Amino acid sequence: MKFYLTLATLFLLTNVNAQIPNGGFESWANDSLGYADPVSWTTTNTVFTTQNIFQDAGRVGGSSVQFKTGFNPVTNHQEGGSITLPELNCLCPIRPTILSGYWKTNNGSANDFLAIEVRCYDAANAYIGSGSSNTPIGGNLPNWTPFNFSISYTSSNAVATYTIDIIYFSASGSTTASANIDDLDFNVSVDAPSLSTNNYSKVFNLGNGQFQLENANIVSLDKVQLVDQSGRQLNNVLSLQNEKLAIDLSAYKSGIYFVTINGENGKVQIPLVVMK
Repeated sequence: MKFYLTLATLFLLTNVNAQIPNGGFESWANDSLGYADPVSWTTTNTVFTTQNIFQDAGRVGGSSVQFKTGFNPVTNHQEGGSITLPELNCLCPIRPTILSGYWKTNNGSANDFLAIEVRCYDAANAYIGSGSSNTPIGGNLPNWTPFNFSISYTSSNAVATYTIDIIYFSASGSTTASANIDDLDFNVSVDAPSLSTNNYSKVFNLGNGQFQLENANIVSLDKVQLVDQSGRQLNNVLSLQNEKLAIDLSAYKSGIYFVTINGENGKVQIPLVVMK
């Protein structure tokens, strides 16, 4: 997953909007258990023992997706639900550079949040880019709030397919906690400089909990610390490879983690969300 602390200005030479299939969540159909699911999206309604994805009032249209908690028999915990847009052909005239939408939350605790990630692949099904964002941690968004984030690429190859994952992380497990999302859309452009985390230009999600931070200019791992949401330091998950910081969280569960770098230009903390 990729997060940015400060955003550079985007210079878009040409940009248009491209619709994400049922990104407005107006079409719904019953799943095998009789629960209503957004068409084109898979949900955890058929995974958890209780319904956790609901059709709710939309921002401007008729419907939005509401995420609640449900009992996950695999982990034996009350957890937030999730939806996935499975790998689809990219019909954009040029590759997408920004994903935008609206969300709101009614969290049960300060550690609850909604996260979204898009991953892009070329015609050979090789990963070539991703982007992600999450609602603020430590507060609520009671009203519809716009969001957008950049999609950064590791290759100049065209996007052939993409996937979108949206998950509600609820540390509280509260049955009254909820989050909503609506009106997802792509923006595509001829050229858009990458966003940056101060002097740390790109954080790439390589899948399965593995990340890579480029242009980090880190000479020693003594300057880097990685902790989980509780503040517990994680060891043996960081390595330096040709001036790139590799982060391996494949052995850890879904959640939010924080990498802190003490560099020449001061301290920067970058949150990483692992979605499995």
